Amino acid sequence: MKNSYDFLLYPNPTDGSENIFLKIPNPNDETFSILINDLLGRDFVSDLTSIKLDGETLIIIGFEGKLPTGVYLINVVIKDEIITKKLIVK
Repeated sequence: MKNSYDFLLYPNPTDGSENIFLKIPNPNDETFSILINDLLGRDFVSDLTSIKLDGETLIIIGFEGKLPTGVYLINVVIKDEIITKKLIVK
């Protein structure tokens, strides 16, 4: 089953030293949450900035310090759906 929502995650892969951007189509101004975990389930606290665009929301994610090399799961929860994408840090 295809999700009703999807999002763009960039840059991906990254070197872990820069901000990450999510572009989420959000024409109905739904509320959502963002969870960031590594593959061991550890949460990563980040600084989120949200900018509403025409029918979309741009999220700028800034991390304290450089992210260690590895794979991270970026989860966006909208309504009763969870959309997950992998972020690769080289």
